Amino acid sequence: MKKGLVLAAAAMMLTFCFWLARSRNQSHQAQNVRDTAYREQLNQFQRNVQLGTHRKEVEAYLSTAKVSYMQMKSNLAVKIGEEPASEWYCDRWYVYIEFRFNHLSGQKEPLPLDNLDSIAIQKIGHCL
Repeated sequence: MKKGLVLAAAAMMLTFCFWLARSRNQSHQAQNVRDTAYREQLNQFQRNVQLGTHRKEVEAYLSTAKVSYMQMKSNLAVKIGEEPASEWYCDRWYVYIEFRFNHLSGQKEPLPLDNLDSIAIQKIGHCL
């Protein structure tokens, strides 16, 4: 009887370990698919908008392309996705393509002639 309980517990533990490994593998594969899609969108923006372009020209490009964007601090951001969080204190991550601009020392507000410095993927957690 005791041997049967030990075998049943071992079988349950082994099943749980296989389930956990499979779940993590599927999660990793899904993340790879999302990351590939993000990089494709980043590459498209990098091809279409050259570094050094003025803010007003970047805004005009995004408007003409009918791409929704928002101002984040003194940069522009295009939301490209949401991801589930793996941490208990976050419920999701927002994924953006961020257009970062050079600013003059002491500059408080973004200016139309700020130059595009970089375009990058940015993830911001919706956390406690």
